[in-house]
Amino acid sequence: MLILGIDSAETSGLALVERDAAGHERLHRHGAELVRSYHDIDRLAGEWTRDPQPHLVVVEEPFVHPRYPLAGLVLARLLGRWLQAFEGRGFATATVPASMWQTSMLPGVTRWTRSELRKAAAVRWVRERYGAEVGEDAADAIVLATWVARNSRAVAA
Repeated sequence: MLILGIDSAETSGLALVERDAAGHERLHRHGAELVRSYHDIDRLAGEWTRDPQPHLVVVEEPFVHPRYPLAGLVLARLLGRWLQAFEGRGFATATVPASMWQTSMLPGVTRWTRSELRKAAAVRWVRERYGAEVGEDAADAIVLATWVARNSRAVAA
């Protein structure tokens, strides 16, 4: 199964991770892209689904802090735009809260771990698991996609 994971923000991390029926995982592609408009999201959706095509696109759900509701609104709009761009192209989509994948994939990370420590843990995890040196946005996308690939009930094609 090939999963496209997206850490949605102004600088969005994207990663294509494959897990075969034997449980072998492969990082196909990763990156971080500046997103300023729906046109950027639409362009990226086209670029990241050409070859190979993901079986599932998963976008991290935004965390809305009660003290910063406007930031939450911006992140919610981005989430909707990502989903619209991929669903309009016929791809299956899903959303996952960060608290779900981070606490099960990143050693020592809990619900109360500060954001910068979570990001650093993701960068370390990617370095150890895939041997890749990546920034924090790409790292989040890679770990998210790997978590979904490991926990998907769908059968690998």
